[in-house]
Amino acid sequence: ISRTLCAARIGRKLHALLGREAPAQQTALALRLLSAICSHRNAQFSETLLKDGLLPQLLVLLDTTSAAENALRVAALMHALADSRASRFRLIHGGALRCLTRA
Repeated sequence: ISRTLCAARIGRKLHALLGREAPAQQTALALRLLSAICSHRNAQFSETLLKDGLLPQLLVLLDTTSAAENALRVAALMHALADSRASRFRLIHGGALRCLTRA
């Protein structure tokens, strides 16, 4: 299922659910789905999600979310995304470390 979702570019399709205006419950569900995809420890999945522009959405969400539960889900998802050297490079240079230490 994860392979099919990544092939369908699920990262791009979930942008609306990770925005500031999205209800907290929908955001939580989107984060849970992304975390489930990353739980398979396949670096290709993480790289595909990051290439879909997921990181900027997550950084904005982490800065603006008022729900502590969603902030923890974002932090856990970023940890799961850092499963390869290329993904860690994208996360660090995308500003994830700076944003996480501020939160």
